[in-house]
Amino acid sequence: MNTTNREAERLTQQLETAALGPDDTFAFSCDRCGRCCREREDILLNPGDLFRIAKFLDKTPRQIMEEYGEGYIGPDSQIPVVRLKPKAYRKTCPFLGPDGCKIHVAKPTVCALFPLGRAYIYPKDKLVYFCQDISCGAKTETHTVREWLAEFGREYEDSDTLAWMKLTPRLSLWMHKHEPSLSETKKQDLWAQMLRLCYLQYDIRQSFTPQFAANTAALLGQMAGA
Repeated sequence: MNTTNREAERLTQQLETAALGPDDTFAFSCDRCGRCCREREDILLNPGDLFRIAKFLDKTPRQIMEEYGEGYIGPDSQIPVVRLKPKAYRKTCPFLGPDGCKIHVAKPTVCALFPLGRAYIYPKDKLVYFCQDISCGAKTETHTVREWLAEFGREYEDSDTLAWMKLTPRLSLWMHKHEPSLSETKKQDLWAQMLRLCYLQYDIRQSFTPQFAANTAALLGQMAGA
């Protein structure tokens, strides 16, 4: 076993050891200090996040991305990544207002989970939840993982997130395999199609899940013919 495989196995073991079941408890109460909304350049959005925010604000996913976000190509994954673009002052989340989060009920998954974290264990095809080591808030309230997720309309067995987490390594592996033989024009075109079909081409009046499935099928079909 090489060093990379050993490290991946060690990380998987750590995640499984720390994993919380749906009815396991953790202690946390938010004191609304706003620290988790500042000095942030890493609030990444998955397609479902962008869809929920767009629906909440009655805008299209493209409008949300143009007004509040930005996309870039992941240096390791080689596929498009979308994040909330922080304000210049203290790298503050664009949705942080005087009274807190302006999209509280539709906030990004990474924010809704806090102080929980979540990871996808690729070899075992499963999501695991764990409590992060944080320095804000208090521990005066006890919650189950299931209750915490339900407050933001999330489920422990999150099929949409699982579908996305299954798709991303597939797209990344394809890009790493085929990138050397792709022209710059073809590569840019594929990235544009990934961004459009994964994140942007949605009707907020319709359900997200079937649209994501249809977009994924269309994207994979295009890549198979590339």
